[in-house]
Amino acid sequence: MKNKLISAALLTVAAGAANAQMAFETGEIDFSYYGYETSPDVSGLVFGVRGAYGIGQMGMQVDASATVITDWVDSLEMYSAGLHLYMPLANGSKIGAFAAFDIYGPSVEVYRVGAEGMANFGALDLEAAASYITMSSDNYWAANIDAYYAISPAFEINAGAFFLNQTGFSFSAYTVRASYTLPTIPLAIGASYTATDTNGIYGLNASFAFGPKPEERLFKSRRYPFYQFF
Repeated sequence: MKNKLISAALLTVAAGAANAQMAFETGEIDFSYYGYETSPDVSGLVFGVRGAYGIGQMGMQVDASATVITDWVDSLEMYSAGLHLYMPLANGSKIGAFAAFDIYGPSVEVYRVGAEGMANFGALDLEAAASYITMSSDNYWAANIDAYYAISPAFEINAGAFFLNQTGFSFSAYTVRASYTLPTIPLAIGASYTATDTNGIYGLNASFAFGPKPEERLFKSRRYPFYQFF
């Protein structure tokens, strides 16, 4: 219930902000494919879109995505939506709050609210988020940490960690990723490897940036990392 109330409050603020002057800044469409070491017949597919808007001295980002886990006979799907409200700081840094909603299976709902921030140190960007998650009758705490380093304007490496904790249960995942942006269009292609408590996950990713500020880094989608639990 707490998560639902906070999410409703953020939506109310966003609706009020929508009446102010909004300017689209940047967007991204991404697609990821995942393969699993312990389940080679299973694949994970994630399609997402994100967009950021300037609203006076503040910013707003919206996310939407679909995740499919399949063995090419049966499949399980998850649909997600998220809202971020933040205050831009100097040099691409920003701090804010977010709310996200996911639904998977017949009727499993996941609510997530939290705080997030991003700091820029030249070629290095650091991003962190802490969230409170409600799923069915269970509550969890989660944290995300990511570091991005631009080796060149086209080539970037990323290392990240995800932690989930509940009394008597914990889960962690560690990811390394490399991506290359094509020289003529803002299309980035990359590969990743994620080590979880139970599996190793290989990933391939493609993302296309658009809008007047395609170089601006968006916050990560705060969708539940459904694909990591397989």
